[in-house]
Amino acid sequence: MKYLYEFIEHQDDMPFRMFVNSVDHVHFHWHKEVEMICVLQGSVRIYVGRDNHEYQPGDFLFINSLSAHKIEHTGQDNVLLTLQFSPELLERPMHIYCRSHNRGADGKPEHDKLRHYLARMAWELNKKPSGYRSFAVGLLHMLIGHLVRSFPHEALPDSEPGAEPGNDYELRRLNRVLQSIDKHYSQKITLQDIARQEHLSLHYFSHFCKNKIGIPFQKYLTPERGRSTFAFTRLRRKRSNRWLPI
Repeated sequence: MKYLYEFIEHQDDMPFRMFVNSVDHVHFHWHKEVEMICVLQGSVRIYVGRDNHEYQPGDFLFINSLSAHKIEHTGQDNVLLTLQFSPELLERPMHIYCRSHNRGADGKPEHDKLRHYLARMAWELNKKPSGYRSFAVGLLHMLIGHLVRSFPHEALPDSEPGAEPGNDYELRRLNRVLQSIDKHYSQKITLQDIARQEHLSLHYFSHFCKNKIGIPFQKYLTPERGRSTFAFTRLRRKRSNRWLPI
């Protein structure tokens, strides 16, 4: 199955993106950013890989970086609050296990605290009082600290030399490529340079990028080096009948 790579634009010069929307159907896709989805109204079915659950009002789910996921309408009107931020904000590369689809989890203090941080961030971004950017970023760091301290997680080891190619291996390779582009965006970057870095032929690497990102490598680089919105815009139109940035 081919998954669409989503380019995520952060908002207001802050290291995250937060929005409220209603979902009809979001195809399987993936992105570098980690994502938290909290259901405010109605219900949705969320798939992460082969795992899927129906989420009700008050439920939330943490989706790790590079995890393929999709969202489906369940027949009820829904409203979702979504937070996306760079995995570099975590203390180290890690996989966090955090979801509250079990109704018995509603009253747990660690879950209530996450809802509190999400609600406070949404309020700051909506009302925009003096200093709201600093407050929102501070709340994000508090949320991340709470995730790491209160929920199960495991460190992600670096790819071992000689590891057999596979889906995870290819996602890690693409993540290295995208990080390299972000790091050196102000310099001249060519397809040949990245292919050489990954020890791949130019022909293979060109097809690898087109297959995994959904657009040619050169189109990803322009305009604004590494900030193409082609795939993001295509996904956003499919994503929601209502798109309400906070």
